[in-house]
Amino acid sequence: MKRSTQLAILALCLVAAAGIVVVKSGVLRPGEAKASTGKAATSALPPAPLVTVVKAQTRDFKDQVALTGSLVAREEVLVSAQVDGFAIRALDADVGDHVKAGAVLARLSQDQLQAEIAQNNAAVTRATAAIAEAEATIAQVKASVVQSSGDLVRMQRLRNSPAFAQATYDQKLAAADAAKAQLAAAGQALAAAKSDKASQIAAGKQLAIKLADTTITAPVAGVISQRNAQIGAIASAAGGPLFRIIRDDKIELAADVPEQDLARLRTGMPATLTAVGAAPVKGHIRLISPSIDPATRLGQIRIAVDDPAAAAARGLHSGAFAHAVVIAAERQSVGVPATSVMTDVDGASVLVVADNKVQRKLVRLGVTNGAWTEVRSGLPPDAIVMQRAEGFFRSGDSVRTKFSPKVGPT
Repeated sequence: MKRSTQLAILALCLVAAAGIVVVKSGVLRPGEAKASTGKAATSALPPAPLVTVVKAQTRDFKDQVALTGSLVAREEVLVSAQVDGFAIRALDADVGDHVKAGAVLARLSQDQLQAEIAQNNAAVTRATAAIAEAEATIAQVKASVVQSSGDLVRMQRLRNSPAFAQATYDQKLAAADAAKAQLAAAGQALAAAKSDKASQIAAGKQLAIKLADTTITAPVAGVISQRNAQIGAIASAAGGPLFRIIRDDKIELAADVPEQDLARLRTGMPATLTAVGAAPVKGHIRLISPSIDPATRLGQIRIAVDDPAAAAARGLHSGAFAHAVVIAAERQSVGVPATSVMTDVDGASVLVVADNKVQRKLVRLGVTNGAWTEVRSGLPPDAIVMQRAEGFFRSGDSVRTKFSPKVGPT
């Protein structure tokens, strides 16, 4: 065999021997491969998500109804002229003045009435004189009646005697009848004079009332909200009110309420009223409308201000826009942060965490005050809930927890 052929065979043998060594060194034991694979799988699992939780608390909740409307006078009194045709001579009050009952607001001209009163006084004097004259006439006629009656009686006694004269008797009889007629006429004259005097006295009383009405006064105490009177204008009872007075300064909020909220309200419920740019004032529901507008489905309520003077001092005025918060109910209930509640087709629910497991619980909600929402049923006190409910959590999910240090304003 040639030497070159021998060298080639030797090289192939060396290469084969080297491959066998490499293959043997790269093969692992079965146990070692399994242990290595388990360790890699364990290190690949992610940790459970960390969530912030809070404890449900028993808290004080207020069921509140928010309303808006306009401030109006509880009772506005109209002051008009009671006499016509007299010019306004002076004004003693203006818009914004607080007046007492009986305070003078305006004065009308009295010149014409003073002249009529003087004429009436003269007529009363004439009627008094006529009465005196009629009484004197009656006295004279009564004397004539007595005399004529006496003459007639004496003539009747002589009827059967020779001295009786029929002509003379007829004269005496006529005189007696004439005296009686004069007495009746004098009595009628006296009655007419007395009637005339009574009429003039009644007319004088009417003039006195008119004279008093020329001084226009406030019928009630309150604040003047409007003044239409002008000096020199002719007052007229049919020309509209001269002044408008808010009785006792009482104003209130007139608000329209949806029918679903109207059913929750009762008269006497406390409320807080706030007008634009004014400090809040206390009030209460004074009136609830017994009917609801079928078109708008709204009913009206009136919220009275408890302290009208304080309301005026704080800038609440009739006609201003204002809003109110009525406290319909106050109670203690279980509460959770508003962010802990989520809603879907099944209703409202919260995510409760127990033993690092998530459980979804359906709840019945009440009112929300600030950052807290009332849970009327479905959640025990002291339950641990997620502070912020997330829709991707499902019942049975594992979580890690940390408690929230703060849950916003209450």
